[in-house]
Amino acid sequence: MKICRSKNAIGSVSLLLYLTSFFSINLYAQDANRSSFELHRTEQPEDVPYFGVDFVNVAADERNLSRLIFKLSFVNDELQFIRAKRKKFRADYEASVVISDTSETEIDRIKKTGFIIAQNFDETNSLNIKNSTELRIALEPGVYNFRIELKDKETQRSGIREGSVTLRDFTKNEFMISDVFAVDSIEVAPDEPASGGENIKPQTELYAYFEVYNVPESDSIYIVYQFLASEDKVLQEGERRIKSAGRVSRQYIQLDKLALVSTENRIRLVVKSKDKSLEVEQVLDLSDSDAGPVYANLDEAIEQLLHIAKDDELKKMRSLEGEEKTRAFEEFWESRDPDPETRMNEYKDEYYRRVKFANKRFGKESNMPGWKTEMGMVYIKLGPPDYVNTAYNRSRNLYDEISSLSRKPVLIWSYYSIRREIIFQYKIAEYRIANYSEVFDVLNGEMIF
Repeated sequence: MKICRSKNAIGSVSLLLYLTSFFSINLYAQDANRSSFELHRTEQPEDVPYFGVDFVNVAADERNLSRLIFKLSFVNDELQFIRAKRKKFRADYEASVVISDTSETEIDRIKKTGFIIAQNFDETNSLNIKNSTELRIALEPGVYNFRIELKDKETQRSGIREGSVTLRDFTKNEFMISDVFAVDSIEVAPDEPASGGENIKPQTELYAYFEVYNVPESDSIYIVYQFLASEDKVLQEGERRIKSAGRVSRQYIQLDKLALVSTENRIRLVVKSKDKSLEVEQVLDLSDSDAGPVYANLDEAIEQLLHIAKDDELKKMRSLEGEEKTRAFEEFWESRDPDPETRMNEYKDEYYRRVKFANKRFGKESNMPGWKTEMGMVYIKLGPPDYVNTAYNRSRNLYDEISSLSRKPVLIWSYYSIRREIIFQYKIAEYRIANYSEVFDVLNGEMIF
């Protein structure tokens, strides 16, 4: 998601002032008909495009309306590609949403079309290349139902998501804060050109974004924040003072790479202007971010290295504390960086993307996180299979099998590049490797990348 950034002078205040201000200023909790969002379970065929939905509620440009933003995310494998020019492949889709009131009377509808280009055939079946599109609509504050459709233009098959939403009332000229949400890129305003003359500035970092409303331009805004993990563990905290931009002051906080995608994180904000203060706390969902792996719990991130770390490496990291533990963790990944000359560590990013996928897909029926299951371990070590076979029928891809509620007694994952097959048998509420002795060598080394 891209957010427009205006010029804000960010000052620094001492840590003592930060601590004093956080606990002493006169606060009131923001409600103002708090926005809410609920997805309903929708039964549909397995061979339709599956997509995730994120929701954001901010003030609309029209003062009497509230803006609703749906962000749809889906992987390449969900669409049917056809050959395009220059040996590339193209998939076309249509995204739409119908909004109705609580009596099911249609209020509004919008749709947009788009396409994806895959550089080669392998990319057309990728479970790791994620795409996103947004549907934006301005409505009066209130309660609505919605029906979102993602249609594959080639097959004419559509995936459906339904739910309900409560939009906040931003129409009053009151001091307010929008929803807080994660963004992974920033659109630089025209009066603040990016290097090279580009308006869009892609980011690999992750930000918490929010808007502050109705502070006079002559005033400043003081912000105190805490980024929290479970049990109120503080992962990151800080403060800043910015100059108000008037009706809408946009602000973003860069998140340190401290959190794990599987951890539910919360952000706590205290925003003050003159004698007015607001306190807001909400869950900040990082699980569907495109920004790559971030770590909210270093101990858990270290435990998830079980599939590739040597015993002595794990023992060392587990025994350390504080900055020494962080340094050992960084050294572990530095030693596996395929291209140290670049800022990115592609091996590390891919590893945690696979952990993230395993947690989402393989732990549903197990009493343990997906990365700890045998199917999750294989996915992390070897990546997505080239083909999935069952004892009764063939599946077009891995995602069909994992998203299906039906249990197949046998699943076979084929990996052409290493000429191996992993045979899974469904036993005691999860799939277990049936031919472990035949694939021991490929499952006990580094991740195939």
